[in-house]
Amino acid sequence: MKKALVLLSLPVALFLGASAAYGQGGVTGLVVDTDGVAVEGARVSLWADGACQMHVFTDAGGAFTFEDVAAGTYTLKAGKPKVGNATLEGVEVTDGEVTDVGTVTLEGGGPHGPQGPAQHKFQHMQQEGQDD
Repeated sequence: MKKALVLLSLPVALFLGASAAYGQGGVTGLVVDTDGVAVEGARVSLWADGACQMHVFTDAGGAFTFEDVAAGTYTLKAGKPKVGNATLEGVEVTDGEVTDVGTVTLEGGGPHGPQGPAQHKFQHMQQEGQDD
């Protein structure tokens, strides 16, 4: 019985050792609008090598936390339609550490501008000389 437990424990120990070798940390911060008001439900994502690696949404207080992030350098992107967007380059994640990026301010009204998607479409149609 002891021999079986030792044999079963070996793969687990090797797996845990391999995970630790890659190094993991975390990222935390707060998302606000241009008035300094916390933004609930903003999407916050970590990008590396031109691809989104993971994303979370802010809580009611505008806070976000990423856990189990592979050590490395990331670009953090945050946004919410009709509120704005923000990008932080060079977010460093270190093994065993939590990187606090501080306050991230969303600006520019988001992907659809401050008016929303319908007004955004209308503006594009006007620019192209169409009337609908």
